[in-house]
Amino acid sequence: MNGIINIYKPSGESSFQTVNRVKKILGANKCGHTGTLDPIAEGVLPVCVNQATKLSDYIMAFEKEYIAEIVLGKKTDTMDITGKVLKENSNCYLEKKQLENILDSFTGNICLKIPSYSSVKIGGKRAYQLARKGMIEDAGSRHTYIKNIELLNYEFPTFIVKVKCSKGTYIRSLVDAIGEQSGCYAVMSGLVRSKNGHFDMRDSLTPDDLKNKVAEGDFSFFIPVNNVLNWPVAVIKNEVIERVFNGMDPEKQDYLRLPLEDGEYFFISTPDGKIAAFSKKIYEGKKPLKLVKVFKNFL
Repeated sequence: MNGIINIYKPSGESSFQTVNRVKKILGANKCGHTGTLDPIAEGVLPVCVNQATKLSDYIMAFEKEYIAEIVLGKKTDTMDITGKVLKENSNCYLEKKQLENILDSFTGNICLKIPSYSSVKIGGKRAYQLARKGMIEDAGSRHTYIKNIELLNYEFPTFIVKVKCSKGTYIRSLVDAIGEQSGCYAVMSGLVRSKNGHFDMRDSLTPDDLKNKVAEGDFSFFIPVNNVLNWPVAVIKNEVIERVFNGMDPEKQDYLRLPLEDGEYFFISTPDGKIAAFSKKIYEGKKPLKLVKVFKNFL
């Protein structure tokens, strides 16, 4: 039981809680997600199961798409409606064109604050744990890339945007920055992650959907990792398989197929198509690919 499941995380529970529900439903040994969603948020949360967890960092690198609801007029310590109000501006008003111009100014490479109420680690502790104790107000900042912000609806003081961005983007931070630049302040009142790379919310399963499918004996929801990570496949000879399982890099003559011109990362497959490991290309010596992770069985 290895692969990825396109799970729809409901609002009101943490990403960890959702993953834990999936793990219990499947009876899996290991499960991990590919990018945290705040408890207030909902949407696409790809879950890697068992050996597929070894690839979660690479899947996490995909572009994300979010739909956020934002309310002008206040600023909170969490940057969303659940937090303590720090500032208010009830006299502020923005014309639609003004708002669109502000949104446009946040596209491209930008630097945003990391929310103090977030899961980022500071000195080995989660930021939100320190913030709850009043030990930090600032969790630092992070460079990110905003590909596009589209204004979907505006009825003052509430507006809805669609954001396409790189991994590691805190939408709450973007909202807070938009509020600061407008002078009105702003908080996020709702958030849906609509896409995460190849994964779309229209094809996702809630944990309850997953439970029903498992009860019916339907496991068609598993997505093979090589369908998600479109890496080239290097094929090794049968007599080399055991050496790969022991962590030894194959030499050039150990391959039946070696498409070195096609990429940086490669799946290493047996002649009958089973994935034994993945590797990274190196450019010198007798061993052109260096093993990164080996799958204890086959993936």
